[in-house]
Amino acid sequence: MTYAENDSQPGAEGVPMPAGPEWMRHAACTGADPAVFFATETTGRQNIAKAVALCSSCPVLAICRRHADETPERFGVWGGTTAFERGWDRYGLSMRQSRRGGARPARRRKTRRLM
Repeated sequence: MTYAENDSQPGAEGVPMPAGPEWMRHAACTGADPAVFFATETTGRQNIAKAVALCSSCPVLAICRRHADETPERFGVWGGTTAFERGWDRYGLSMRQSRRGGARPARRRKTRRLM
């Protein structure tokens, strides 16, 4: 199987698809500073822009994005998407659960006193 057969990656036709995390060796971010992929309060938007730009030319972009969804990667830029775009809030909680109430603590019901 190749990248192109598996994920329709442009420019990756005929490249054998490695099993497991072996695909990471072929990623454009290999050797890049990992801090670029994780936003901080001071470098947030700058880092995200750099990371997404690096991802845009990656031969394993779709595989990386799928990995981030299946693992799930709750922080950082993976496959050219931010954690927020993948459905995580800044605390690493699933926004899907938050909307359904799964990640929130239960509220206590007010009870009326009977006299």
